[in-house]
Amino acid sequence: MDIYWIKDRKKCGPASVPDVVSMVHTGELPAETPGWHAGCSGWMPLRELPALVDFLNTPEPEDVSLRESEQQEPGNDGLEQLPPVPPRSEEMGKGSESGAAEIVQADFRLPSARVRLLARLVDMSVYSALMFVVFYMTGTAFSMNLLPYGPMFWLGLIGMEAVSLHFTGTTPGKRLLGIRVFSGVSAGEQVTALIPHIGLAQGLWRSFLVFIGGMGMMVYILPFIMGPLALFLLKKRGFTTWDIRAHTLPVQVQVPSFFRYLLAFFIIYASLNIVSTCMMPWIPDMVQMLETQSPEHARMLREMLPQEAMPVSPPAAEPVSPGIRFLEL
Repeated sequence: MDIYWIKDRKKCGPASVPDVVSMVHTGELPAETPGWHAGCSGWMPLRELPALVDFLNTPEPEDVSLRESEQQEPGNDGLEQLPPVPPRSEEMGKGSESGAAEIVQADFRLPSARVRLLARLVDMSVYSALMFVVFYMTGTAFSMNLLPYGPMFWLGLIGMEAVSLHFTGTTPGKRLLGIRVFSGVSAGEQVTALIPHIGLAQGLWRSFLVFIGGMGMMVYILPFIMGPLALFLLKKRGFTTWDIRAHTLPVQVQVPSFFRYLLAFFIIYASLNIVSTCMMPWIPDMVQMLETQSPEHARMLREMLPQEAMPVSPPAAEPVSPGIRFLEL
């Protein structure tokens, strides 16, 4: 949906719903800025526009005279004429050509970068613990591709996250911290509506983009570059690149309590302990592999881990002196 607004007595726009919400949250546009979109009878504050009211905080009541002056026809103030109002569609929720469903009415706001990062860490920790429990129970042999620093290990997370988004609209970490992901119905590059349903293909596309843009495909130092870059862009714009590309919008449907934060850290800690326990059968193979590639790292690993988990090296043969050898003959 195209949003227009008045700034310095000039009509600006159009812009999509996520872009306007981002500008308001970053302070670029005050919530009281006069705005308009299709279906409105006149200019009104952005926070009261039907397309934005669910995403902007409700302000204190303002002076009625100011409200009336903002809602005057733009032609009386010397502004450009409003774009033509398109015919109003049938009742909201009955669907359209794109199959859009009714938007859930609630007090929504964008989640902070801190909350989104913690939710992502919970999801990654839970997935890692689940995978290593499966490896342990099935007696899977050690392989470099199954270690958490390899991209092959995380490919399953893309599918599991997409399925979770498709059927529940969220993930375990996001549910714990009160985040739900909405789908955007787009016309070209403009988001025209938000619906509480993520298609499976859309979920796969979003998870794949997260794997590349947020996790750096877990290749060498790329996660340490892509992760901070994604956080920087999220704090600056209010939206991530993968949400813009996949036409999705995470919203904070419930403010997490202190107990939920504490539970999130406990889940991460417990998951790491499960991973380390389930990796114990692999330790001998890992040490032997390191001894052939990097003896120094193998020695450090032997010193950190309990001795009962280390492979037992065969004892070296003791040298036999020539005198003893002669007596044996």
